[in-house]
Amino acid sequence: MKRRLLAGIALAFLSGAASASDLVIHAGRLIDGTGAEPRSRISILVHDDRITAIQPGYVTPTGAEVVDLSDATVLPGLIDCHVHILSA
Repeated sequence: MKRRLLAGIALAFLSGAASASDLVIHAGRLIDGTGAEPRSRISILVHDDRITAIQPGYVTPTGAEVVDLSDATVLPGLIDCHVHILSA
């Protein structure tokens, strides 16, 4: 599940020391679904299972868990929910 990666996009992140529930995802490429051009080398900051900020470059708040997807394309909010009921 790439650790809590699938979430909606919110805006502000308060700087400071991270708590145990903080996560940062280093994305090589981000497609945010708004129609904007994809962005490269992005940090997605997550607090309590919610995206709180998108920042350029690879930043890591103190104490945050890091998920390194720097060689991958990330699409927050995209959930694969399909199922094959009659697979043979």
